[in-house]
Amino acid sequence: MRNVFFVVIAATLFVIGIQLGRVSIREETVPLLPTRLPATPANYVEQINATPEPYWLITPTPMGSLTEDQARGRELYQTCVHCHGERGEGEPGNPNPNIPDQYGYMPVPRHDSLGHTWMHPDQLLVKFILNGMQNPLYRNIMPAYSEIYTEEDVMLLLDYIKLWWTDEQREQQAAATRRLELARDE
Repeated sequence: MRNVFFVVIAATLFVIGIQLGRVSIREETVPLLPTRLPATPANYVEQINATPEPYWLITPTPMGSLTEDQARGRELYQTCVHCHGERGEGEPGNPNPNIPDQYGYMPVPRHDSLGHTWMHPDQLLVKFILNGMQNPLYRNIMPAYSEIYTEEDVMLLLDYIKLWWTDEQREQQAAATRRLELARDE
């Protein structure tokens, strides 16, 4: 089943590539899967700008075996899959989540190591999930999940999402979380 999925995705990307002029069936071809390192705090903008489409197909950070809490977080994340992708790859079918569509709206953000979720402290991410978010730059509205998730549930969900980040991204995000905690304590 997994192989069929990848064949369908590859065929779809090839057709889209031909339509966009990014893939040629005549003289030269452009690879569909770009090679690039995951974004880090130091190279995030540089990596995003240097990445050719289709951006969303780059393999997310691999995961090892899950703890019981991370497995629970994965269960909770199933509510997010339809918008943010099964592995946090962002809006399904979107070639580059950093480029607005024809109307100027941004697609649903990705949560893996190539996205920017790791740049936000836990407190802000919890607030986004529980209260929702209506950003005028996005065509889709993040609904509020406070009716179905507790703050503890959200932290388990975030622990699962953090598995997709690099060690450096997790450290950066933890530092941002600590800085906000210290600022609120003062």
